[in-house]
Amino acid sequence: MRNQRLTGFVASIALAVAILLTVTTTPASAGVAGTLQNDTGYTFYGADLEGGSNRCRVWNKGGDSTIAYKTFDCAKYKVAPHTTTGYWKDVDAINPGGGQPQYRVRFGYGPDWTWVWQGTYTKIRNWHRAICSASANGLVSCTVVQTVYQP
Repeated sequence: MRNQRLTGFVASIALAVAILLTVTTTPASAGVAGTLQNDTGYTFYGADLEGGSNRCRVWNKGGDSTIAYKTFDCAKYKVAPHTTTGYWKDVDAINPGGGQPQYRVRFGYGPDWTWVWQGTYTKIRNWHRAICSASANGLVSCTVVQTVYQP
């Protein structure tokens, strides 16, 4: 009986260690990546700000509505019109590829928009989604919202 309890205890410890190793070796962005929902007729440019051979100028380096410019080494990629990146592709920053010379961004559904020049990226935090649309005259508007509860 004592041997069975000891075996059960050891199995429980082994399971806990396996779970802990899985959690601690999973990348921070896995399953909680920033995403882009491109509901426009324009190709967007996404960026991975964790390094790369390109340079990306971001107007909101903290990923919120605070204006603070920073240029990152980045890897750029295209996001086709009327698509979403889903959670399989982590989006750190976005830049519309067409429309008017400026686009506008807001964080949440409030009335305050920030106007951004084409070619300047908007940083998106993990757990957030940028939902972008275009008006008939080509004005691109992006609303950045938190997608799930962030612990």
